[in-house]
Amino acid sequence: MSNTDRDWHPTGDFIFERMTEADREAFRRFMFAANGDDEDDVGYSKLCYLGINVARSSRCAERVEDDHIRLQLAWMAEARLIDEEMDEHDWNVLTFFASREDKAVAARLRHLFELASGVTDADAFNERLRAERRAKEAARG
Repeated sequence: MSNTDRDWHPTGDFIFERMTEADREAFRRFMFAANGDDEDDVGYSKLCYLGINVARSSRCAERVEDDHIRLQLAWMAEARLIDEEMDEHDWNVLTFFASREDKAVAARLRHLFELASGVTDADAFNERLRAERRAKEAARG
């Protein structure tokens, strides 16, 4: 599928292209489990608490496609930088469960978010910097 045949999510695309195939499959399983069928699923609970939807359409309920993953990554990247509910603990828990519950894989995923945004986790969760980013986002409308 060419980029002209699908939606474009630059941040999600950046992260997706740098994930290993095993990491993509783990993230795909995380998204499939977090679809709302099991409200006790940790991924579902964490995403709902943070107000992040699971990027899937009802017609694709049987399969999480690559573009769904790219969009989910883009939504998570935005929440990481500006969401009022997200804090560093929430981010670490979310990426842990999205990464086969493997600390090394979660660290690699968090690093990809840092590379994609140019913002370290330390700066992403610095309250003053978050407030500045939220103000800029609100001013853009």
